[in-house]
Amino acid sequence: FEGTAPLPDDTTYSAPVLTSFNGQAAMVFGSGDGSVAAFQPGTGKKLWSYNASARGINVTPLVVGDKVICGHSEENLDSRKMGAVFCLDGTKTGDITKTGVLWRHQELLIGKSSPLHVDGKIFAAEDTGTLHCFDLDTGKILWSHDLVSEYGARQDGRGYSPSPIAYRDTVIVPAGGRDASVMAFNQKTGAVAWKGGNFSLAPASPVLINVDGQDQLVAYLVPVACQALNHEFGPGAVI
Repeated sequence: FEGTAPLPDDTTYSAPVLTSFNGQAAMVFGSGDGSVAAFQPGTGKKLWSYNASARGINVTPLVVGDKVICGHSEENLDSRKMGAVFCLDGTKTGDITKTGVLWRHQELLIGKSSPLHVDGKIFAAEDTGTLHCFDLDTGKILWSHDLVSEYGARQDGRGYSPSPIAYRDTVIVPAGGRDASVMAFNQKTGAVAWKGGNFSLAPASPVLINVDGQDQLVAYLVPVACQALNHEFGPGAVI
């Protein structure tokens, strides 16, 4: 079994993702030594590694076909700039730090919230509370919204960590602003589809459930433990 650095600097909260590249099973994860790596899950053999950051990776990698999208909010190894979001070629082997990058944006602090893919678009949120939509193939930023300055989102000092989810033609995120506890944006244009609620932000991602044939969005917010939103009827009406 091969490993990452002998003594990783940080505890990491990145969950491993099972996939395959070139017909070969692979486990992709962010490591406490600041790298994103792929290993054979059955043997522990390292397939490739990408050295991204001076500190640990907390974002769970997103795998779309042969592409791996991830991010961090620490200092980059090849510059003194903080944070980055990047797309890697998962079919490469060995140290792919210089050979495996398909696109990258520095100075985007995507270090906690994990990215989402829908129809060729990548949705990712910065620790500062800015939601971005990227083109999967080129990395072009299609639209962005600063949840703090635009909608009064309230940060709790830990940085924004909820991950976005998709529903129909929208992408949904908790915001924690006045009349904007939770918000839905049109995936294509970034226009606000609906917003509602007056609860503060919590470090948890929303989930979709179906109760008696009715789609419901459940979000963990404060000061209440859980808020159920019915986005079928009205702008995020609380159930």
